[in-house]
Amino acid sequence: MKKHKTVLQFEIWQECNNNCSFCYLWNENRHTPDNLKITAIQKAIDKIEDISIFDEYDTLAFIGGEFFQGQLRKNSLVKEKFYELMHKASELYNSGIVKEIWIN
Repeated sequence: MKKHKTVLQFEIWQECNNNCSFCYLWNENRHTPDNLKITAIQKAIDKIEDISIFDEYDTLAFIGGEFFQGQLRKNSLVKEKFYELMHKASELYNSGIVKEIWIN
């Protein structure tokens, strides 16, 4: 019997400038300090480097604002760490360890 697997989801930061009325962030206009972004990204990297967790998960998901609406341009270290995370996630996908990667 095939075991049902689940999504391992990370909220990297809560920063968005879209103001969508259906979203819980729409009227908060939160700003996440860069050091907290870097810490959250590193925690995600550390977690997905433990290959044993993928006995339970077959999908990775990353949420937290709009990654490509300027947040990555503000600090080169945040951008570097974010792309390191995406590179590691793509390695897991390309090697067949995860079946899907979601970026929301």
